[in-house]
Amino acid sequence: MRVFIDSKKCRLSGECMKVCPEKAISVKNGTAVIDDEKCDLDGICIPACPEGAIRYIEKGSGKAIKKEKRIMEKKYVCSTCGASAFNKGHLCTPLTSDKAYSCEYCGNVVGDPRHVCKPKLEKLSYVCGGCGRVAAKKSEVCQPKKI
Repeated sequence: MRVFIDSKKCRLSGECMKVCPEKAISVKNGTAVIDDEKCDLDGICIPACPEGAIRYIEKGSGKAIKKEKRIMEKKYVCSTCGASAFNKGHLCTPLTSDKAYSCEYCGNVVGDPRHVCKPKLEKLSYVCGGCGRVAAKKSEVCQPKKI
């Protein structure tokens, strides 16, 4: 599995490069490219792309991968609840990271994947039935319950 940028859709907005904590995206010869050696497959760049030019594909096939398969191939295990998740933001334990990323809600560069800003606060829709953590997306908590 790898992250792929469709050069026909990409308009070089640079939004993907801003949010990539691994700095795996660059522009070469007028085309955005991903360094597979640096990419950790966290997928932060996918929703950041305003053109929808980024997606997961199976290596060598060019076929898009469904979310269920991505979860099976790239997992993080929560140190609090033991649940497996694709998204690092899912984890219950409030950890900070030395890797900065751009908040998809306020755009600020932060090191805490559990960062809550006013724009995110307005979108909170779920609470975890296990740890009580609140989230804007169902995928960010292990036992999601609609608020």
